[in-house]
Amino acid sequence: MNSENKLRAFKDKVVFLVSSQHWEHIPVSKHHYAETLSGMGVQVYFITPPLPVFFKCGIRFNEIRKNLTVIDYHIPVPYFVKFKFRKLFDLLVHNALKKTLKKTGKPNFLSNFDNETFFSQEYLFKDSFNIFQPVDAYTPKRSLRQFCKVFRRSLL
Repeated sequence: MNSENKLRAFKDKVVFLVSSQHWEHIPVSKHHYAETLSGMGVQVYFITPPLPVFFKCGIRFNEIRKNLTVIDYHIPVPYFVKFKFRKLFDLLVHNALKKTLKKTGKPNFLSNFDNETFFSQEYLFKDSFNIFQPVDAYTPKRSLRQFCKVFRRSLL
């Protein structure tokens, strides 16, 4: 298959690109992947880490350009809840992801650059081709355990 045919094979696909940085962050590899894929005709949803907004819960879809939409999540609790009350935090993230999937449908590909926030939710994407790209610093205790679980599931 030549490179032109490979690009055509991606044309009508949907990619969720999960980032540990917000879109407004200094552009790094995940931003470049999103821009390049969307320029090839791939529908890219760039998912950012949750923003703590007290007493406000919601999802914002911000279309940056054709085929590139940034999804911001607002959670109604302070960010320390992620570390002190992880089950509550995971429940809030889970609910937000379910609402997102209702609107967008399941992606063909999940490209996960985040090793903490959305990692425990990867089971929602079992029908997608999952790519884990751990390029940022991580906390080994939780992340490595989660990575092993997801990796083990992907082998089954």
